[in-house]
Amino acid sequence: MDMDNIIKLTAIQNKSALVNKAVRKYFKEKEAFNASDLDTLVLVAILSSRFEKGTPMALQIESIYKSLKTDK
Repeated sequence: MDMDNIIKLTAIQNKSALVNKAVRKYFKEKEAFNASDLDTLVLVAILSSRFEKGTPMALQIESIYKSLKTDK
């Protein structure tokens, strides 16, 4: 642990509670959902579901999906 953090901790009454809270926050953020973890095809499929079939946007997204699928 860095010395400056050790010095700051000396002023705190319940050090273990603070450390416990920090560790809990670290793991919660680490496990949080991140859209960038999803496969591109999955993201495009989800986006496609937001538009009514046959609309210009839906057709464009479908075209992107097909082109991505053939690239793999």
